[in-house]
Amino acid sequence: MSVRTVELRRPPLPMACDSAVYGRLREDVAAYLRGGLHGRAWLIGGHRGAGKTTLVHQAVSAASAWEGLDALLVDLPVPLLGLAGGVDEPGEADDTTRLLRGIMARLFDAVARRVVDCFGRHLKQRPVRDKDELVEQLRVELRQAPTLARLREIWRRAGAFEKGVFGAAESGAEEVAVVWEMTRARIMVSGTVHYRYSQEDEASQKILARTEGKVQGKDILNPLLGVLAAWTMAEGMGAMEPGQGGLLETGFAVLVGLGTTTALNLTTERMVRTSAQRAETFEPDTSPRALALELPRLITRLTAVGLRPVFLVDEIDRLPDACDRLELLGDRIKQFVTNRAFFCFLVDRHEFEHVRQQVNADGYGPAYTRFPTREFLTLRPEEMYRWLERQLPVDADDEARAYWQVLQRVFLSRGLMHPMDVRRRRALMTPEYTMTVPPREAWGRHGPDVLCQAAVEKHLAAKWLQEWVGEDGYRLQVALDALYAPVRAWRAGTPPPRDVETLRAAIGRRFAGGCEAEEVDPAVMRLLADEVAALVDDLGDPVRWVQSVDAPEGVKWVLLDAPQLHKGDGVWCRDALGTPLPAKAGEDSD
Repeated sequence: MSVRTVELRRPPLPMACDSAVYGRLREDVAAYLRGGLHGRAWLIGGHRGAGKTTLVHQAVSAASAWEGLDALLVDLPVPLLGLAGGVDEPGEADDTTRLLRGIMARLFDAVARRVVDCFGRHLKQRPVRDKDELVEQLRVELRQAPTLARLREIWRRAGAFEKGVFGAAESGAEEVAVVWEMTRARIMVSGTVHYRYSQEDEASQKILARTEGKVQGKDILNPLLGVLAAWTMAEGMGAMEPGQGGLLETGFAVLVGLGTTTALNLTTERMVRTSAQRAETFEPDTSPRALALELPRLITRLTAVGLRPVFLVDEIDRLPDACDRLELLGDRIKQFVTNRAFFCFLVDRHEFEHVRQQVNADGYGPAYTRFPTREFLTLRPEEMYRWLERQLPVDADDEARAYWQVLQRVFLSRGLMHPMDVRRRRALMTPEYTMTVPPREAWGRHGPDVLCQAAVEKHLAAKWLQEWVGEDGYRLQVALDALYAPVRAWRAGTPPPRDVETLRAAIGRRFAGGCEAEEVDPAVMRLLADEVAALVDDLGDPVRWVQSVDAPEGVKWVLLDAPQLHKGDGVWCRDALGTPLPAKAGEDSD
């Protein structure tokens, strides 16, 4: 058969979504969204590149679609929470304050993005003019701490004030209130707020009375006429009232005369000055106690409008003192986490081993309750095969399907079942999701890789080992470290481990951060050493066991052809393509 190509399908979901950890996390998140769980703290460990972050994102998204409820995923990269340095910044409080302020700020960012997204989807279904402009206006307003009246006006313009945009609130008014409270919280943790009020009133009144009489020579005629007028009036009054004249008439006449000779000036002014000025300065209380009270209240308000936050604490391994910081994170927010929110802490293998050793040493101590749910992300062979199998077109012929199953074993063997390395091998051998299917005569070159993977899976399926591993992903990783130790040794050109001490050293090198494999029970270590020694013997003499391997037809064909490349003692060399090959003892290898 000639060489031909087959177009593969891109995987719809990441590899981590085929793990058992994914299913358990999705169920817990779904229970949290339903209200069955009020809070939970998950510690998810795994090698770098295992897909921990993608696992959480996909599980939260699937749980939201499953329950028909909206989860608000809040990313919390630890270096951005103010915990990256060992020295406090000027004016900052302790680590707890920085931690809670960081959580609140990141929570606002997530809420703001979700509000804008929901607002935009709502406007697409409404006959509203200038939709894009209104969405961008809301985006800008949220960053500038809008007033409650301003938010209400935006909701009214969008026709969302009656039923809202989230779909869970009874009215848009409740949504507006929650969004406004979130903007106040952002101000609370981002800086100092100053309010100033001043008022000034002024009135005046002035009363001034002044009487001034002026007599000048040129005006002498006027006074004379005034006196004459007064005398004439007095006489007249006396004539009208005989016997009644005298002092009364004379006085009245004098007044008339004075009135004609006197200039009277009267000016009235009123002046009253009052001044009042009031200045208020509000400095938010960002102490741990205040923030610990405010944050749960905001969570409750968000839940009321249909947004249940799921916090993703990531990049802890980037801190120089990651193990100590992890304890701080768990201890300082334990009460908040346990009772009110869902947290996922993602750690590297080193931090996970540190927590595991603490739990084993302290029993049911603080380390046990700090992270009640602990999962280590390690995929089993069948889970990786399931992910790879979905990439083959459903209409692929039998020959293409058989060769794809062979390549799957090659990916796992060369990638040592590390998810990132398996994906890289897939990309190198089938670039652009295009598989080249050669004639069967050329399949034998994959024999050593397929044989190694078949041997690892054979001994991984040992009854005692399956019982010891159970559902513990960390124990599964330890088992894979032990079973792949001969493959690593052969590829490095060193003798494979055959006893407890060499195996313990080989496994210890796989532990991160200089941890030792002392926590593995000595009896289990002896059983692992026996299993690894049996695996080495199987690779040295594959003819006696490959016939009994339960494998697909193409894989079985390669396994039966592979022994022709082996010479019986398990010492490795490499061929021209760099593929490891067994060689006779004492034979030179290049």
